[in-house]
Amino acid sequence: MNGRVQLNTHYLVLSRRDLGFSQEKLANYCRSKNILISLASIKRAETGKPVLYRTAGEFAKLYNVTINEIIIQICLVTTYKDLSDKMIKSC
Repeated sequence: MNGRVQLNTHYLVLSRRDLGFSQEKLANYCRSKNILISLASIKRAETGKPVLYRTAGEFAKLYNVTINEIIIQICLVTTYKDLSDKMIKSC
């Protein structure tokens, strides 16, 4: 992991709109509340690009949720065939 996570863009956009903010107004609001989210970070997160884990924490603080509620969980699924192939190659 490179310290970056992908956030739920649908949740972020809806939450911002529920507050009645544009991306720029949200960045200004965050600045006034000492929440460390820049306009660039808002744009990055809302377009599905990975953000720093620290930034994810700031979004969680802003929207009063846990980080796990806004991070997109990526599950790695390994099939039986993949495991079999690896076992054969390692013998």
